[in-house]
Amino acid sequence: MLRYHAQSFDIDSMDIMLEERMKKKLRELMVSRNKLGGLTALKRESKSAKNNKENKEFNETELNESEFNSTYSILTTSTGMSYLNKEQLALYKIASKIKKTNVLYKLFSYDDSDMIAIKIWEDAPEIKKEIEKLIKEYWWTSIGWSSWDERTIGSYIEALKKIFKENPNVEDEIERITLFVMNAKKERERLAKEVRFDKEMNSLIDIFDHYVEIHDWRKEIQMKTLVVMNKFLHELSRRYGGKFDDLLWCWPEEIMIYIKNGAFGSNSEKSENPEKGEIDLEKIRARKEAFFFMVREDGIEQHTGEMAIKRRKEELAADVANIQDFRGIIASLGKAQGHVKICFSSSEALQKIKQGDIIVASMTMPDYLPAMKKASAIVTDEGGATSHAAIVSRELKIPCIVGTKIATKILSDGELIEVNANHGVVRRLKKAE
Repeated sequence: MLRYHAQSFDIDSMDIMLEERMKKKLRELMVSRNKLGGLTALKRESKSAKNNKENKEFNETELNESEFNSTYSILTTSTGMSYLNKEQLALYKIASKIKKTNVLYKLFSYDDSDMIAIKIWEDAPEIKKEIEKLIKEYWWTSIGWSSWDERTIGSYIEALKKIFKENPNVEDEIERITLFVMNAKKERERLAKEVRFDKEMNSLIDIFDHYVEIHDWRKEIQMKTLVVMNKFLHELSRRYGGKFDDLLWCWPEEIMIYIKNGAFGSNSEKSENPEKGEIDLEKIRARKEAFFFMVREDGIEQHTGEMAIKRRKEELAADVANIQDFRGIIASLGKAQGHVKICFSSSEALQKIKQGDIIVASMTMPDYLPAMKKASAIVTDEGGATSHAAIVSRELKIPCIVGTKIATKILSDGELIEVNANHGVVRRLKKAE
């Protein structure tokens, strides 16, 4: 377990190091270009020149942070198509074909999704084949750590019904998704000429693009593995009689003991060292009520019950009550005001988020997407420029600040905040009523 978390830390460290190197290199190139008289938009008069109405030489080593952030945002917008856009593009292409067939299109005015599916399966083999292909490719995209509902025929029928109900111009949507990647490439090419990217910068960008792909692959593998794990636990529950919900809260070592014994034990020899005794079922169930888990360089600290609550309070005891604004990493430019909705799971996000609300979460996963589409902005504790929240927010063109570390700890449901993703600042405006 410790080895797994150590590897996760290595991945996160690589992410941070890459971003730091890209920012440092971009600053160097922009300053160098500025000295040569280019990027005039980045030049500004010093405050003393304005106040004293004196003509003082511009300090070419200074950069306008807003312009820098805008440039960095262009640089970190992926030029490849994410799984989100690939799935949406495929779905809109199916919708386009259905719209061109009047009989099929009329079917989607009915409420009964099962009836629609049956009719398509009977009368539209080409559409049936394309929906089946969509399921085979993207069945995992609705799965998250707390929701395990796979994409099905029914869920895609519902998605198509929603498209037709909202009545967007399907062809325009296809063009928008396709142009997003093309425009990202053009903007980056323009930037490369303006700032004069060198070999090192091009190498860093190439690594970044591959890293974004790896993040998508990792999410896919994580979600598919989660499904397999849950099916495995259901089978163990069926064979040996233990409750699935109890098995979910077991460590891998405890699962091994459960398989070996064919049951949970009642022995009080606890799960700190499960291979030496039976599993402590009471302790496993106590984790559901209160569980503290912290990974440190020297090991893992874990507690249940009152001690878990106490340790959590100790770790979050920093004086945050008077913090009125805080910073994070700019993931997607823009500015928005809205009411906070703290979301620790996708189900919570789907239940809470109304149009225009601001999602505040530790991190987001693929199953957050329906809620993210309603949000006016996103703020997370974790992540960087290649995180899920960062990539999706850029595609949705909504402001996003990631890696704040404290957002979920100091904000509360209902309070009004401003997310200024042009400067990486979250500002508290009004407490919840």
